[in-house]
Amino acid sequence: MKDLLKKSSAYWVKYDKYEWKHDYLMPAKNVIPTLYNPFKSMESIVVDAINIGRLCMKKDIDNKILKAKIQKFACKYGLLGLMTALPTTVNFIDYDTVYIPKKRFINRETIKTDDYLKFFFPFIL
Repeated sequence: MKDLLKKSSAYWVKYDKYEWKHDYLMPAKNVIPTLYNPFKSMESIVVDAINIGRLCMKKDIDNKILKAKIQKFACKYGLLGLMTALPTTVNFIDYDTVYIPKKRFINRETIKTDDYLKFFFPFIL
C-alpha cells in the first residue's frame, strides 16, 4: 500500500496566505496559488494533522494559538477538501464553467465557476 501511494499523484491547490472569516479559514486577498502533489508530503501532513488534533484535545488551549497552528497548516498544505478534487481540470478557475464527472451523488456535470466557488468561499463572492 505504501508503495502504491508513493507512486500516486494528484495535484492540490494551496495559497501563500489564509485568513479567518468568522469561523472559516479562507484564502486571503491577492494570494498566490500553487499546485503540489500531497502524496509527496503525506507523512508530514499526517503528523502535523495529528499534532493539531492533540492540541484540540487540551482543555486549556488558547483559541488564538490553535487558530494560528491551523492557519500555518493551511499555508503549508492548503485546505484539504473537495474544491480541487471534483473538477475534471486542475485549472478550473480559468474557465467560466466547472466540469465535474457525473457520479452517484453528482447529477450536474457543469456549474458556473462563480457559483462553484461560492460553495467554498461563502463570504468572498
